Amino acid sequence: MPLTVEELITSAGAPPRGFWEDDLEMGLEHIVNGVNRDGYLDDWIRRRTGRQVDMLHAALDLDGDGSTRRKKKHPEIF
Repeated sequence: MPLTVEELITSAGAPPRGFWEDDLEMGLEHIVNGVNRDGYLDDWIRRRTGRQVDMLHAALDLDGDGSTRRKKKHPEIF
């Protein structure tokens, strides 16, 4: 039986559904369904606003130094 979205994000240690849907205003099912496409995550990150990119860095405890433009140009830093 496939895992639910909540089970997937919990097992991955990702922020809860409310973070994605309320704070970032992104449908979690849309993200989960797209990650299997080649280049999806790179494209998805490039389409985020500067505030969304900064919030992702803060929520995931990633190095947030540098410009948002640099972060969006180099999504591999996620």
